[in-house]
Amino acid sequence: APTERMQELGCERHFIDVNTAASLEPALYPIAHKLIGATYTSRDESGNAHLFTQRLAAKCKQAGVSFLYDTDIVALNTDAHSQCPHVHSITIRPAGQNAQTFSADSFVIALGSYSVPLTKPLNIDLPIFPAKGYSATYRVNPRAPHLAPFVSLIDDEYKLVMSRLGDKLRVAGTAEFNGYNMDLNMTRCKAITERVQQIFPKGIIANSAKYWTGLRPMTPSNVPLIGRAHLGQVRHGSQNSAATFDNLWLNTGHGTLGWTHACGSAKAISLLIQNEMPKVQFDFVGIDK
Repeated sequence: APTERMQELGCERHFIDVNTAASLEPALYPIAHKLIGATYTSRDESGNAHLFTQRLAAKCKQAGVSFLYDTDIVALNTDAHSQCPHVHSITIRPAGQNAQTFSADSFVIALGSYSVPLTKPLNIDLPIFPAKGYSATYRVNPRAPHLAPFVSLIDDEYKLVMSRLGDKLRVAGTAEFNGYNMDLNMTRCKAITERVQQIFPKGIIANSAKYWTGLRPMTPSNVPLIGRAHLGQVRHGSQNSAATFDNLWLNTGHGTLGWTHACGSAKAISLLIQNEMPKVQFDFVGIDK
């Protein structure tokens, strides 16, 4: 079972009975008779990824980082005749402006699903596939806020995750393979709302739903690609020292765990660029241990 496997890896996840589940999350009391049991991870956390990234960007700006928004990345420019693959500059096009070229010592590709089309012209084959996920954000019923959950929940049967964000409840899930299409499929959206209404019928205002979709950068192994880029097919832990870029780095393919892995991945790629090996043992791409 997944829970037993996680326990073997040191995760404090435990089986609990229905009464314990309802005492931990009172919003489950009205449907307790439909539950068989649950698992509980006391150290699990959730939050508002959008707010986190906004606050992080503000901190970075204070530290001197410049951000270019509404900007297309046109191309990575390489030295075609170099013995060791090398990126000497990047061409970008800010909205409403002409293309511009910048050079740098190192380049990090952290574009999620959009890492693939940028690297393909360089003959870098990334096994990343865009899996469209959906979320719905509802206003919590102000007359009965206790009937919406405060504890983050996972509905295993319907593969939905639920997080309380103040006076709102965000529910996310589903996976749709439809290329880079970003259109909202209302059938999927309504399915999420119908399920939430079944579980917490009086806890949310259903017609307040705000739907959103995004592309998860999935890899076949569900393990991210972190390390040096190299020519040809890139796999988790793959190395191609004869054709490995000396200044192009990958930090992509995190699937559903982008925010979960974000800080650790950033620390790892930072150390690798400085020619240091991170403490966490990991099969980094293009790194000869």
